[in-house]
Parts: sequence; structure tokens; C-alpha cells
Amino acid sequence: MSTKCAAPYVCLVVLAAACQSADSPTSYSVEWGARPVAPGVERSKCIVRSLGNTVPVRVNSVETNLGPTSHHMMIYRERETAERLEPFECVSFVNALNAHFAPMFIAQKLSDVLTLPPGVAFTIQPGELIRIELHYINTTDFDSTADAKVTFHGIEETEFKDEANFFFVGTPDVLVPPQSVSSLGPMYFPLPSGYENLQFFAITGHQHRMGTGVTVDVVPDPQTPGGAVYSPAAFQWNSPQTVYHDPPFSVPAGGGFRFSCQWHNTSDQVLRYGGSSLDEMCMFWTYYYPSQGTKVCFHTEIPVSFDSCCPGAPGCGTVF
Repeated sequence: MSTKCAAPYVCLVVLAAACQSADSPTSYSVEWGARPVAPGVERSKCIVRSLGNTVPVRVNSVETNLGPTSHHMMIYRERETAERLEPFECVSFVNALNAHFAPMFIAQKLSDVLTLPPGVAFTIQPGELIRIELHYINTTDFDSTADAKVTFHGIEETEFKDEANFFFVGTPDVLVPPQSVSSLGPMYFPLPSGYENLQFFAITGHQHRMGTGVTVDVVPDPQTPGGAVYSPAAFQWNSPQTVYHDPPFSVPAGGGFRFSCQWHNTSDQVLRYGGSSLDEMCMFWTYYYPSQGTKVCFHTEIPVSFDSCCPGAPGCGTVF
């Protein structure tokens, strides 16, 4: 086991495979040590860390644990060459949209596990760095802490069959009137070329504190009804369900996703799209194989209908 401490409250611990049990041949953990958070403080901060692996790690399971103030944690495969152990201010998806680093997993619960199908894995190459982004907020009147841990559980090279990846869709068209029950959508997002008939095995939605539901259907075209792939009976914005599909679902050529969001705004403020937990969001993401690359996509109907996927599209490198 090796330990690096960049500051009094930030310790990152990497557990080598030799320290793990026989049924977990390659497991690596990165910890964000407990860090004080004063009342009312909201931040998004990142660290960049090497796992120290000398061979490819085929990650078949990602296990996460978050502290009491955590809103969510995003995990990326980083394309920088230097570690950054001291937490620094960062914004979700900035630079991910221009292929600077690739989102791999988003944790939204205090304790969560993403389990990939047998033989399917995210690969972390030797020398590849991991970026961990922690969005935290202390909504109490008392001092608290920000804390997080992620553990990558690997499989043997002989078990590996397909590379997994991450596909994200959202909209900035959020406008929720005060003291209202309202919805957005359904909105249609066409699947990009090259992603038809892939195997989507897990999907989850994302909103903030006034959100009451995210629904996603797969449809063959904008006019034809399809089948629901995400429609939790009791959506919880602060602990949204990840729905697994076994067998995985696919999207036919020429088809796409139809999605909608609902809110109950009990405040006296108009809620719009924004990164703060006091703003609102309407988005979902899926995990799929075999990999055709990471995609972060958005759909807007203001002022006209427009779709874009990054990296590779005009405007990538900015937050939608």
C-alpha cells in the first residue's frame, strides 16, 4: 500500500492488487480524505491521481462512497501527464467536451456500485491518470466534511471481451415557474451515427432538489412510440435509481431517445439550468458496449431545435 498526502485533510491511498483478496485480482482505491466544509459552502473540486498500475486494469465494477455533504462525484480518465493531489476548483464536463478527459462514471448516492456485464470493462492503461470531481454542499447550520472514495475492481485479462463506455444526454432548456408543478418534454434526441445497435446495459437520470422525475424511451423515429428504458416509479433526485437492462437494450438505426423531466417547485424563484444544486437540470446517461468512444450530448429547442455531441462538434469545450 502507498499513501500520498497533499494537505492535512487530503490523503490519497492506492491499494495494490497484492493487498486485495483472491477473488478481486486487481483492485485500486482512491480516497478523498475528509475535508472540512463550513455551513452554506458549495464547491466543485477535482484531484488528478495515478493508480500506479503497470499493466492495463480491466474495470468490471466501480464502487463509490460519498461523505455527508456530497452532491455527486464524477470519475474521468484523464489525458494530462501530471498528478494534481491538491484539490482545485473545476467545472463539470469543461474540457471533457473537447476530449481533454473522458467521463467514466457518475456517483449520485452515498454508497453505490456500478456492475458491468460479464467480460465487459473500462480499461485504465498504465500511466493513465484518474480525475475525481467532487461536488459538495453543506446545507446545515453546522460544520461538516467532504469525503469520497472510489474503488475499481478488475477482472483477469483472459475474462475481458468488450470495452465499455459512457453516453450522456442533457438539455439546457430548463425553466420552472415558482410554486408550480411542471414538466419539460418529451424531447427527441437522435442517436449519432455509429451508435446504433450497441448494447446499453445501465441508465440513470439526474435532477436537482425540485426534480420529481426523469423518463427515457427508445423510439425508432421522432413520430413513432417506443419503449421505456428509464421510468422509476418513485424518482429520488438525491439518490436516483440506476436501471440495469439484462439483456441490454439497443437503439435502431434512424432512432433515438425521447426524454422528459418533471418538477415540483415549492420556492418563489424561477428555476433555470445551472451547475449549482440550487439550480435545476434535466439529463440522463447510459453505459454501453462495445465502445465507440465517450459522448457528451445535448438537445435544445431554444431558439430552434439543435443537437450536438462532444467531442468533435462546434462549441465543444464549453458547458452547455
